[in-house]
Amino acid sequence: HMQSNLLKWEIPSSWPSGIVPGPGATLVTIPPGPPVLVSRNSDLNGIREILIPSGATLVFADDPMRIRVDKFTVNGGSLIAGDDDCPIFSNLEFWFNATN
Repeated sequence: HMQSNLLKWEIPSSWPSGIVPGPGATLVTIPPGPPVLVSRNSDLNGIREILIPSGATLVFADDPMRIRVDKFTVNGGSLIAGDDDCPIFSNLEFWFNATN
């Protein structure tokens, strides 16, 4: 979460459409290329599905966060919440909404 090439979730230029995905989005696909950083400034709550395809990476910052989504699908990409070089010390909670 300290890499210099990270794209911030909340910045429109991080997304191919130029539009920041937010609450109510049905499917958010993380774009391949530089990793996308989720921080306390990112609003993922209420997103139905976040898809991380091959070549894409979603990284969580060392910020206290509670993320509420229906599901994450990692399909060949990477979801990173801390590692040996950059551990997470803050509370990071994932709440998955029940759907039928």
